[in-house]
Amino acid sequence: MRNVKCLALALVMVSATEIVAQQPNEPTRFVRAFVNALGWANESLKAIDQGSTATGPEAEIELLYANKRARDFYDRAIAELSPFSNSSVDFISKFANAAIVTFKKYQEIIDESGAIRRDLGDTLAALKRGEKIDVDAKTAQFNERTADLRFRGDKVGELLVTAATGSSWVMYVIRANGEPEFPLRYAIGQHDRAQLATDLRHTFGAQITKGPSTDLTYIQLSAAILYKTITQGEGKQKPKR
Repeated sequence: MRNVKCLALALVMVSATEIVAQQPNEPTRFVRAFVNALGWANESLKAIDQGSTATGPEAEIELLYANKRARDFYDRAIAELSPFSNSSVDFISKFANAAIVTFKKYQEIIDESGAIRRDLGDTLAALKRGEKIDVDAKTAQFNERTADLRFRGDKVGELLVTAATGSSWVMYVIRANGEPEFPLRYAIGQHDRAQLATDLRHTFGAQITKGPSTDLTYIQLSAAILYKTITQGEGKQKPKR
């Protein structure tokens, strides 16, 4: 009977070990979450583009719906990375939080662009009613608000690229002192890297496989950075910071 109990206990321990072994490590789970978050952010851009091209009497409603969908997609992106915001690994927590801040800022920009559009609509309606409005002053105001929004959008996009660049280091083995181990070795298994690369190509297209370039959006550029790191292999050289 004792031997039977020992055998049963051994089988339980083996099963538990197999379950643990099957769980992806934190770097793998984080990079997977970052790739998913970029995918949701890309869906947000698509929603905004579709809404902005709407015409006809229902255009305003369609744009409002598109903006809501865009905000919801950013919520999903944030949800992907939130579990890593308090990670004990500095690289992971730092750049997870940077990306989360980015997505929240994008949501603010969506709200403010909607407010500008509503103000413009109210101004045009007032003109049709024959109200006296300083058109030049209003035009200058709208142009200034729009330019400020574009400037902020660029800064937010740059922050996302920084977060993606930092996150790409998570793919490599990091020492206890927070520095990558040299020669560089992947912390993510070959099968997982291949799946991540496939998912990035499927979501963003072949254009990101050529590497970072100026003709990409900030979200596409972030995806290109991750794709390059996933596929470039290990090596002795230090990657450029």
